Amino acid sequence: MTDRGDLTPRAFDRLTRTTETDFVWTASGIARFLGCGPDLVRSMREAGAPIRQVRKGGQIYASRAELLDWLKSNERRAG
Repeated sequence: MTDRGDLTPRAFDRLTRTTETDFVWTASGIARFLGCGPDLVRSMREAGAPIRQVRKGGQIYASRAELLDWLKSNERRAG
């Protein structure tokens, strides 16, 4: 954590006992992971995708596994 007490991605991962690779941070990072644009990531979040937001600072993040599960379940519904 920084001197200001901000919760950084690295500090969050340490606190939740996960590795940094378990989570993807920022709309741009999630977009790179999914192969889409940040605007689509924001739309997905509004549609119920498991993309969370840190209250202080407003940064968004997502679990890689939860994102992939959500995409698979929506693909089955659409298909």
